[in-house]
Amino acid sequence: MLHRSLHTLALGAVWTSVELSGRLRAQLTGLANCQQSPLPAPATCQQLLADAINDAHPHRFRQNDCAEMAAQLWGEQMLHTPDIPVLDELFQQLLLSNGDYIHYRESQVQAYAQLACELDPTLLVAWHLAGWVLAEQHATPQQQDIERVLDHQWPFFAPPPLAHKPVAEGHVHLGGMTLDGLVLTDHILGQAARWPDRDAPALRQVRGVLALWLGEVSGTRDVEELDVQAGWLRQLAHTLADDAYTHLQPAEMPDWPTLAQLGAKAQDPLALLRQGLAQRLVSEEWSLAWLWLLCWLCVLYRQRSALPELRMAVLWLLIELMRLRRKLIMDGQGLTWFVEYFGDSWRKASKNLGRDTVHNFRLLLAGEQDYAEIKCSPGAFEAAYCTTLTQAANQWLAQQPPQGKSVFSPLCAESLLAQEQYVRNLERWHFCLHFARIGRQSRQDKRQALWKEASELDGRLHDATGWSRPEFLDGFLNPLWTFQPSRWVRGLDVAGDENLWKIEVFAPMLRWLRRGLRPLPADALPTLGFHLSVHAGEDYAHPASGMRHIDETVQFCAMRDGDRLGHALALGIAPAQWAERQGDMLLPVDEHLDNLVWLWHYACELSSRLSLAAQVLPGLSRRVARFVRHLPWLNGDTTPLLHAREGASASDAGMVVEPDTLWRAWRLRRNCYEQLCLAAGLIELEGAVSDSILALATPDWRLLHKASQACALPDQSGHSQPNAALLPATLYLKREAWLALPDSERVPLKKVRVRAGEPLSAAALHHDDPEQGPLQDHDSPAELEFMHALQDYLMDQYDRQGLLIEANPTSNVYIARLQGYHEHPIFRWAPPDESVLRAGAEYNRHGLRRGPMRVLVNTDDPGIMPTTLRTEYALLREAAIDLGISRTVAETWLERLRELGVDQFLRNHQPVFTRR
Repeated sequence: MLHRSLHTLALGAVWTSVELSGRLRAQLTGLANCQQSPLPAPATCQQLLADAINDAHPHRFRQNDCAEMAAQLWGEQMLHTPDIPVLDELFQQLLLSNGDYIHYRESQVQAYAQLACELDPTLLVAWHLAGWVLAEQHATPQQQDIERVLDHQWPFFAPPPLAHKPVAEGHVHLGGMTLDGLVLTDHILGQAARWPDRDAPALRQVRGVLALWLGEVSGTRDVEELDVQAGWLRQLAHTLADDAYTHLQPAEMPDWPTLAQLGAKAQDPLALLRQGLAQRLVSEEWSLAWLWLLCWLCVLYRQRSALPELRMAVLWLLIELMRLRRKLIMDGQGLTWFVEYFGDSWRKASKNLGRDTVHNFRLLLAGEQDYAEIKCSPGAFEAAYCTTLTQAANQWLAQQPPQGKSVFSPLCAESLLAQEQYVRNLERWHFCLHFARIGRQSRQDKRQALWKEASELDGRLHDATGWSRPEFLDGFLNPLWTFQPSRWVRGLDVAGDENLWKIEVFAPMLRWLRRGLRPLPADALPTLGFHLSVHAGEDYAHPASGMRHIDETVQFCAMRDGDRLGHALALGIAPAQWAERQGDMLLPVDEHLDNLVWLWHYACELSSRLSLAAQVLPGLSRRVARFVRHLPWLNGDTTPLLHAREGASASDAGMVVEPDTLWRAWRLRRNCYEQLCLAAGLIELEGAVSDSILALATPDWRLLHKASQACALPDQSGHSQPNAALLPATLYLKREAWLALPDSERVPLKKVRVRAGEPLSAAALHHDDPEQGPLQDHDSPAELEFMHALQDYLMDQYDRQGLLIEANPTSNVYIARLQGYHEHPIFRWAPPDESVLRAGAEYNRHGLRRGPMRVLVNTDDPGIMPTTLRTEYALLREAAIDLGISRTVAETWLERLRELGVDQFLRNHQPVFTRR
């Protein structure tokens, strides 16, 4: 999680404090009955802010420091003057006015990214532009000047893209791109038909006040009349005091089309901004409307004739907007928190695919030659969805499909040049379809749903229905082009909470979808297969768990040259550092045993090359022997239903299950148990094609079928052979059969608490009574160092296989145990100065690596964790400089990463349109 300074957190307290907002609202409400409503005392607000910091971050800062910071942020003259000094200071520190563009200072981009967690940078820009619009230090800008500046700022106020240096986005989720301002604008100024329940009262308050003011404040002349201001304040007070905001129907906003057409006086900033806001809303330029709205509010605050109570009302409104905006930004450790933000009702309620996607393409294709691999669900790939995306891309790129001589005629050769230019733009993006790790259904139900989803996708890839549209140059009807929409799909992914659903559930289906030499339509051109881009090792309960998840992804999915690992943080964050920050690690006993067996295998593999591996091997063997006793599918006492026909459990019979047997059973998890049962006639799997799927989904079918004769599956009768429990295939079948049982028939797995570097006493080692708490274990310093060495070894192995890592710096800093960009493992995977990879050096201290890995830089979910792709490069550059790298070396390094991203997109892309 991103480590933020006291100053940044204090700013967040100012602009998101519930207590401060409540105090200001109480003061405003007092005007409802013509009561005196004195402004809150500065000391009161300062104390509220100091308490807000301490409550949000208990005992992290000295109370004196919190109080001093609050006094700096809320000065004695607050509300009495049109100034808010902290906003001016922040703008000067973090942002730069560069001609007509305002963008962050590239030497302060990390501080800027920290601030964006707490406060919308749009507020800083709007505050600065409000001063410009009010002509405080120069001539009054004209309407065309205001429109030119406000409408042409780049997303996240990044510098304008350089046309000769295109970038390629390789890992971005379309569902996580919609920025906070667009969502808020829709909620507070749009139809507001589906508000999330928990925030409906606050949204109704904000919407009610904005509806009142935007309808009443026609221009600057109104503000100059103190009686008019007093009337607005009384209306606002009644709006808040009579609980009108709790009514079911939200306040009606002004008639935007009418306001958009009203003439505004050239010298009236408030009127010009209100008209401009209405025009953007009418034209559905919602991302632009957010800046226009904040500018209008800042101009209203900065009016010299404004009453302090009016400024208090505007400040309350801005605080509420920032507080609501803060709920749209990721804040929490791990993927479980992230999944909640991704699927939050805030985003779902305001979702408008056509409108939002125009803004998304503004992010994706900012430069004239930028490229993007877009992640979306398999169900999204169909003609209607792609039509909407293409229309949005066309709107952003300011292009229209070339037309034929008539609406019904095929496109003619006369428009060939226009068609070629149009096609070049459509070839700048393609899809990577991600299957989702969501839902808490049974494993059988999940697998059935996945096979159905995969089968439907396989059929839909070559379905010609709905594609012969103008957006696709008449599709299959165009005599000049061979059109293959299936080529828009270039990759497959598995996304979501990797701790909820393991890759073993998805891998068989991915292998089947990647099969080659399949039947295609008669006019289809030869096409490369899909590459994989699978999330792995992003969030984990133990360093070995994350590393094993990555290795399972590589092995079970049969990854090959050009495939990519998404995030893969467990392959780069030092295990000892991670464990120190985590503290106690709590795992289910089966996961802990899997980790020990997996580490044991690689310790055996490396024992001849690395003395440390031989050193930890005996301890790993002892730990495996200790914890294997607690596997429920090997012990009939915990699962009597499963083993009722098999006699004594493995532990009761005194059987020794060797680590190698457990490791071989682990490797068998690449097989699909449901397809195995289907082939054996035990279940009926809807939508499955057993003969064509079996070889790819269950490559060890013969071995497992033979083992099933010795150890009967739950639905079969018969007797098991002696020592059958010692066979890897039998262990695999027992585990799968146990996992297939209903929850009511399974005893919950025991938990293991693992500590790092703390030897356990003899009593603790023999404390295996779950009634007294979880089982105990510890990782010694030598074992943690072996995990570090194993990371190096796996990096080298994966690099030799041709695999790449997809780094998402901002996403990783938000979600993972990283306190800043300088700690991102990209500096270990592919360091700017490769001298640290020499044998014995910092990032190759065991001599197991031969060079850097190939890494792609991406954004992941730039709407939930604010960023842009070019901002990611800027953040890495500043972090590299902080680590002692010169700017020249850092930029050379980033240039290699940028070129690699473009190269990988072009390697994977297949032309959707090909000249006949």
